[in-house]
Amino acid sequence: MIPVIIYEVTHNFYSTRGLFILLNELLRGGGELNFSSKILQRIDTFTWGFRSTFAPNVFVSFAIFIVLVYFAYYFLKNKKNPIGQKDS
Repeated sequence: MIPVIIYEVTHNFYSTRGLFILLNELLRGGGELNFSSKILQRIDTFTWGFRSTFAPNVFVSFAIFIVLVYFAYYFLKNKKNPIGQKDS
């Protein structure tokens, strides 16, 4: 989170202001801005970024994504300590 905080501070809270503007427009019911189109846009941006980072092939990038989700689930499922408990 430190890089995100540093980015926000050095760029005059650009992302935070954008999020507040988006939420304000959604709550006000702004014209072409609707929640479902924004969610689809975020999913499209994520998939484009993921594919350009790992593999441009759809099948290879999907397989990598499934493997990463599986290992993240396995890691979190087998964690012995609860989140609030410190290691000794």
